[in-house]
This record gives sequence, C-alpha cells and structure tokens, in this order.
Amino acid sequence: MKAYFKYKSDIAGLGDVSETIKATEKISAAKIHSLKVGVKQLNEYIFELERVLMRVSQFYFDEKNIFLKKGHQKEKAVVLVTSNKGLVGGLYHNLVNFLINDLDKYDFTVVIGKKGVKYLKEDEVALDKTFLNLSEYVKHDEVSEIADYIFNLFESKGLNNVDLIYPEFISLSSQKPKLIEFLPFEFKTDKEKSEPSSDTLGFPMFEQSKKEVFKYCIKKYISVFFFKIILESKLSELSARMVATEHASEKVKEIIGKLSVSYFKERKKFITKTQIESFVVHKVK
Repeated sequence: MKAYFKYKSDIAGLGDVSETIKATEKISAAKIHSLKVGVKQLNEYIFELERVLMRVSQFYFDEKNIFLKKGHQKEKAVVLVTSNKGLVGGLYHNLVNFLINDLDKYDFTVVIGKKGVKYLKEDEVALDKTFLNLSEYVKHDEVSEIADYIFNLFESKGLNNVDLIYPEFISLSSQKPKLIEFLPFEFKTDKEKSEPSSDTLGFPMFEQSKKEVFKYCIKKYISVFFFKIILESKLSELSARMVATEHASEKVKEIIGKLSVSYFKERKKFITKTQIESFVVHKVK
C-alpha cells in the first residue's frame, strides 16, 4: 500500500517538474525569436555604420589609431563571455576548457557571467576582472560599460592584443567555442577591397575635424560589434537551454512512463487485496 501511494506521489511530482521544464523551453523559444530579430536589426545598423566609416576613410584613415594597432607591450588579455544561468548542457564547460587550454598565453583574464567565474574558480584560475550583473535582457548601457573597460585596459596597459572567447551560434542545436582577436581591430578600407566604392562623389565637410570624426566612428563601430557578440552569446545560451530542456522533458516522460507501469501494478495489487479482504469479511459474517 505504501508503494502504491509513493508511486502516485512521485508521478504527480514529476508531472509538476515536466510542466516547469516545458515552460522554460517555451520562454527560451520566445526569447530566441526576439533575439534573432534584434540581431538582424543590429546587422542593418552595423552595415550603415560601416558604410559611413568607409566614406570617412576615403578622406582620412588613421593607421596609428590606438584601436587599430598593437600596443607597445607583449602582454595579452582574454575576455570570456558566459552568463549567469545554467541548464545549457556542456556549453560553458566547453568554453572554460577552451580557455584553460591556452591560459598560459594571457596576462589578464576578464570574465563576463557568474557561470564562467564559478567554473574558473573551481580550477583555481586567478581573475583580474569580472562582470556579474549583466541583465537577462541585454542592455546597451551594461554592454557599453564592459566595452569601455576593455578599451581602457587595452590603451592604458599598452597590450599587444585582446582576445574574445564566446559561444558561437551555428544553429539551434549547435553552438561551439570561438576565439577572435578583438583588439587591435581589423578594419579594411575601400582601397584594400577588390572593387571600388560606388559612393565616392562629392567632398564632405567635417565637423569636428576628420581625425575626431574617424576616431569616434571607429570606436562606435567596434562597440557595436562587441554588442553583437554579446547578443550572439545570449542566442547560443538560449538555444542550448532549449535543447537541454527538450532532452530533460523527454527523460521525465520516460521516467513517468516507467513509474506509471509500476503504479498500475501496485494499484492492481492493492485493489485485488482489498476485494479479497472484503470478500473474506463478508464470508465470515
């Protein structure tokens, strides 16, 4: 009898877990759609910004801009992009292992997200700077604060380069660690492209100077590129979570199925026993 009620209680409990998992999966799916729209709009903005920068670079291009050339030091920094939530399968473990394999190359380690900080501290990795308060819905001001820190670190320390490691979004079912050299930033002018720009007519007037306009535009362009990486990382996180919840949902269904079989067996035993006891009592009377 105890087993009968225990199975019944376990099945009810797992049913609640299943509903929670399904809700998490639906939330992730909705956020993925919203993020895809955001990334698409950001790409359009980046295209326009790049077009303006290309136009400016036809009249002025500063090859010595601090963000376009390596620093005078040999020191390097790495920025690891994770998040504050789990339930993403092995996504962040893979990122952390990817970093640890090449950790000796870097002199400064910056981590975004509580998960990355947790896993690296478990491996006793010293961290120079952490950003733990990135919102679930990515905000421009928060990302700008991180970007400004990276810019200042690169400039003030005269670093050779700053690398970024983040989860690249390939598809809903596939994400992988990716390393890019973020600073110095590689920016190709029209002169370096095989086809000349069609937008070359006219001579613009610059307010302020051409140098200041170029400096502002290149920094803005790099900042927006960094924002895109953060959005792509969030897209990878949500995709991994949706896949993980799908697998968890299937596993819970499987467990409920097995428990249901045991439950009905115990229920049948319980009913049969009750009927026999009732029959015996009736016979005695």
